[in-house]
Amino acid sequence: MIVSPLEQPILISPLRDGADELRVLAGYCGAGMVDRHLDQADRVSDGLLKVDLVYGMAGNDGVPKEQHQRFREQVLSEYPGRFACSYVVSSPHVHAKLYVWLAGGVPKSAFAGSANYTLSAFGANRVELMTPCDPFAALDLIQLHKDRSIECQSIDVESNVVIYEGAEAEYAGLPTVRLPFLDERTGETPMRSGINWGQRLTRDKNQAYLRALVSHVPKGFFPPKGQRFTVWFDDGFEFVAAVAQANDKALHSVESNAIIGQYIRRRMELSDGELVT
Repeated sequence: MIVSPLEQPILISPLRDGADELRVLAGYCGAGMVDRHLDQADRVSDGLLKVDLVYGMAGNDGVPKEQHQRFREQVLSEYPGRFACSYVVSSPHVHAKLYVWLAGGVPKSAFAGSANYTLSAFGANRVELMTPCDPFAALDLIQLHKDRSIECQSIDVESNVVIYEGAEAEYAGLPTVRLPFLDERTGETPMRSGINWGQRLTRDKNQAYLRALVSHVPKGFFPPKGQRFTVWFDDGFEFVAAVAQANDKALHSVESNAIIGQYIRRRMELSDGELVT
């Protein structure tokens, strides 16, 4: 059994053993994970890795429009010939997570477990586990469900999968707020607060909080100070948050103040701890 951190043993190490293709079946998948994985893999395999992704819960839950558009761009223009993505469209929908490595088209190793193909599942702040399994049986199972899927770039995809914009239908019509990263007085990011709160000698430079000023957030929009709640992002990333600071003017990630800052930097394709401008 392999327990977090999983990125190296599950997504990178097989490349050093000669693997050149990864087939993935996962309940939830993120385009940000594709970018990070191929970037990390290229440092080991010099651009040889191919990834074929099957998004298991797409037909049941739908896919956020921004994610869908990113998948299409990745398939068609960013990683042509290296990345494929399809959505399972018929019941039963698939919540399983399965990773199969091949070399020259022959299955070499496989892992099954709890980790979705998302940044949060393979990040440092989540406990997930995977275990080795029969690569031939695993590949057969992935192919079984790929045969029930539609390619993300298909012209018929929106006839088979709900591609939703903004909030999911379940939450459509509920109140919303916009939390800016910029200081409204200067039009710039603060140098030592908000997203850059950790930019100090004695702190983890990823440490951050989201500014939730009274001018942006109606009273009562967030739970009372100290009450924990879960925040989800469009690529499957999530964290436990709470309102903090005087006048409830900030949201922070409870497990570590660095979780928000690290995630946002990854989405912006910045280095860990880099000053956000």
